[in-house]
Amino acid sequence: MAATETAPKVKKRVKNKYDIIENLCVGCGLCLDQCPPKVNSIGFKFYGDVQEGGFRCYIDQKSCISCQLCFDADACPSGALVEIRPEGIISDFRFTPEKRLEIYDKPFFER
Repeated sequence: MAATETAPKVKKRVKNKYDIIENLCVGCGLCLDQCPPKVNSIGFKFYGDVQEGGFRCYIDQKSCISCQLCFDADACPSGALVEIRPEGIISDFRFTPEKRLEIYDKPFFER
């Protein structure tokens, strides 16, 4: 390829989005252990009273690279980690009862 020619544009990869349903999260941190150290997009935040559990995990969408390590490990004991495909399909790795997905508040996470 000559120096004057430009490289063909590459299509941007459509990424899946991963979220944690805070009402189901027990704050065990097993998903946090799966996140690559250089990415470190999963963290803890204070949630309610310490006697009620105190901390929940969250995923920072800006730093998440959608590597699927947290989701593919199937480490979440409460099933709080969900995958959202670009088509809008929400799925859990093991099983997702329909009632559980009703508590997932899409507009809250799309802010």
